[in-house]
Amino acid sequence: MDIQTVRQRQSLRPRREPYWHALGTGQHVGYRRTDDGGHWIARGYDSATRARSYKALGDLDRMAAHEQFTAAVKAAREWFDHIGKGGRTDEITVKQACARYVDHMRKRNGNAAADDAQGRFKRHVVGDPAPRSATDPAPKIAADPVAGIMLAKLTARHVGEWRGRLESKPAGMAK
Repeated sequence: MDIQTVRQRQSLRPRREPYWHALGTGQHVGYRRTDDGGHWIARGYDSATRARSYKALGDLDRMAAHEQFTAAVKAAREWFDHIGKGGRTDEITVKQACARYVDHMRKRNGNAAADDAQGRFKRHVVGDPAPRSATDPAPKIAADPVAGIMLAKLTARHVGEWRGRLESKPAGMAK
């Protein structure tokens, strides 16, 4: 079954297994038809490890139906490119990435360097202050505004806003 056009996708029977479209060797984009629409998925196969990996691309309902296939292919290719450059398939938060880095530092550089990095992450990433309002100028610890962001969704805007919050901290808070 073909999933490239709206008419073809609408004619598909709803089922759990996606309908797949090959993009290249070991690379597929899929559409899972449901009773109320559908969801897009990317599937990759690594011949070296003989492992399949999947990434949910979402329902793409924010786009016109005739643009969804093109958007799904683009998102799938970006993910395949990420994996091809050594990227990981698991989805982790900024906080989890920082914890992995601390573990790496502990193994490679010892406890002193790892403890230093862990302290900095605790103060500046996990303890990222929430943006202040004009009516409440006291800093508050936000519910992990940077630490809770999925690493793959971290944008330059997120980093810029986080840096701005760090720069606005009083010198005594930056210890």
